[in-house]
Amino acid sequence: MPFKSFFSLALLSILFAGCTQNQFPSTEIQEITLTGSATTDDWLTYRMLPFTLPAGVGAIEVEYHFTGEGNEVEIGLYDPNGFRGSSRFSKSAFYVGKYSATASYFHGKLDAGEWNIMLSFPTLKTDTEYEVNIRVIPENNLEFTGPDDFSLSDETRWYAGDFHTHTGHSDGFGCRDTEGNRTPCQVFQNAKVAHDAGLDF
Repeated sequence: MPFKSFFSLALLSILFAGCTQNQFPSTEIQEITLTGSATTDDWLTYRMLPFTLPAGVGAIEVEYHFTGEGNEVEIGLYDPNGFRGSSRFSKSAFYVGKYSATASYFHGKLDAGEWNIMLSFPTLKTDTEYEVNIRVIPENNLEFTGPDDFSLSDETRWYAGDFHTHTGHSDGFGCRDTEGNRTPCQVFQNAKVAHDAGLDF
């Protein structure tokens, strides 16, 4: 076999093996559950809960809950390279994806390796038990690549909506601040105007 052909075949084999191992993981969504407990002695402490992500993950969804009336358990997220966000105890669930993320978290590539959920305990009036559920969504799963299948309404009828609007990020001006001054329009102000007008979207 000519050297050039042999070299090309060898290179193709290496590339195929690499793609098979790193680029085409299972399309199945994985679920990871992390559980534990904390006592009142853990007040004002924090702990890291490690979990591992494989290559080819497009997004993760995290949901958590804890027991004990009056307790407060804060949550944050770290990837293999560092901090990816925190919502303290303002959210019981969040989403981190390659292209988007829940507010207060950073979107971007989800590197393979050890990640950590950080829990901290600013208020512990009683002992608590916690559970963190993580849904790992591969890049090649339709839930990541396809359209959102959540529907506000599936009724067959005419829908009224606004297909084109501007905010202060471009040239959307004319809204008012709390003192009545003319200011750039914020996204929520546009949404409120649409809602007040009875639009469906």
